[in-house]
Amino acid sequence: MTWTKVREIAIGQIGMSTEDFYSADFRDVMDAIKGYNERERLRFQGEWERTRWLATIGIQPYAGKGKKIKMTDLIQFDWEKTEKPKERIVTEHQNEFRQRMDEWMRKQHGKNQA
Repeated sequence: MTWTKVREIAIGQIGMSTEDFYSADFRDVMDAIKGYNERERLRFQGEWERTRWLATIGIQPYAGKGKKIKMTDLIQFDWEKTEKPKERIVTEHQNEFRQRMDEWMRKQHGKNQA
């Protein structure tokens, strides 16, 4: 991802002000993008779960006497399947890159951090 794309996402999609963007360090910006992506993922999942719920109650009267249809009988989404979460490994190269980006942001925008 290019620096221009990071800026477009932070300012254009997330809604960070230009001042906030340039006063943040690289990790802050990437955390904001990660949080935004998580919020959008949850919104997307919620929309599909509501659609499935509506479909379930819509076909329930036609299921037959004494038969109850569960939402997961219609479809089970990938996010509902139980999997062990994958451990994210941060390489030394990624840490060095983050440190260089933090330093560059401080030099470019005069932010003093410890």
